[in-house]
Amino acid sequence: MKHGVEIKQMIPVEKILTNWISQTNPAIRMLSLTHQKTEKKIIESNLSIKNIPNSIMDIFTSNIPTDDYYTLIRQQTIESIAGIGNALFIGILQKEKYYTTYFNDFLSLLSLVTKRLNFDSDILEEGRMLVLDVSMLIQNVIKTENSQVTLRKALDYNIEILCSALIESLLREQYRIKNEQVMYINYSNVTLGSLLNPDMNANGPFSKDHLLTLAYFLINSGENNDIGHNYRNKLAHLFNVYKSSLSLSAVCLLMYLLTDVLNTIYAGLLDYE
Repeated sequence: MKHGVEIKQMIPVEKILTNWISQTNPAIRMLSLTHQKTEKKIIESNLSIKNIPNSIMDIFTSNIPTDDYYTLIRQQTIESIAGIGNALFIGILQKEKYYTTYFNDFLSLLSLVTKRLNFDSDILEEGRMLVLDVSMLIQNVIKTENSQVTLRKALDYNIEILCSALIESLLREQYRIKNEQVMYINYSNVTLGSLLNPDMNANGPFSKDHLLTLAYFLINSGENNDIGHNYRNKLAHLFNVYKSSLSLSAVCLLMYLLTDVLNTIYAGLLDYE
């Protein structure tokens, strides 16, 4: 409180989105929001954060829970990268040419993935529900001065819980397709926590670090289950969400995470083919 330092990061959102929308291939446009190509020509998620060096900051006591994996510097790196994605989605929802392009690309890629991998067809309909809810948020809140607080919170909740549910559905379907031919799957045991556990969900398109980064946002994480945001469980149980979790920032973060999961499954499909 006495000696803290505020660190600000300028993000050139408009420049990034101008370059983004200029790309002509819809799948490449989607991938560019969350992924990059490595030196080895591998398409990799920005959330696959590995090789975080130890920092002198990790030595000092903090009121932020940490463990050997989720060190203070790793958590700050995760927040920084997700913050950039969050800012991009806030920018997308501000301009019609951006959000209409994103909606079309999202539904097109979701349709391709569900059909090519024989995912549950309900996922595509739920994706359309999400686009409808986000469209309502844009028209009734973002573009409207002095919008009703209850309406804004209701739309925030609908979008956030749908994003969380779609993330879980996509991960579950990816797990099913990968394993149903080689093992019996007891779906009552296939929880979001298990899907984000690298020991259970290995050898797929998601790296260990990628899964643990997603877990940091969606569920209780760490050795003592006291690290991260736990968005999905808080939303599902309406635990302390009205003031702390229902916001445009949380909406855009969860849209970013959903886009990342969809893009990762698509990238895995490209590698397979």
